[in-house]
Amino acid sequence: MKKKKKKKKKKKKRVMKKKKKKRVIKKKKRVIKKKKREMKKKMSKSVNRPTVTAVQQQQPVDALSAGLVDDGLRQQLSVLLVLQSVAAFNDSLAHDTELTRWDTASTFCPGGAPE
Repeated sequence: MKKKKKKKKKKKKRVMKKKKKKRVIKKKKRVIKKKKREMKKKMSKSVNRPTVTAVQQQQPVDALSAGLVDDGLRQQLSVLLVLQSVAAFNDSLAHDTELTRWDTASTFCPGGAPE
């Protein structure tokens, strides 16, 4: 009797994994950077900046309106309030544009920055 020949098992061919295209990764990075930029813009808008009205709602103004302060003190307080509001505005400008204090001060000084 003839012996039956054993069938040879076929070897499975190894399939190389496809490499990811670099272009796709670059696109993802661009999208991430864009999202970060948008978040920064949102955060800078949402920061509570002290406005002139917010500065005026402090106790000295209440004392002024109540008539408890004499004229000399009233002048001093009004000057202080203006200075406070200018300082608050300067600080908000410095946060926005990352300028130095002297740059922002020169916007309010008609003669330029103090030396």
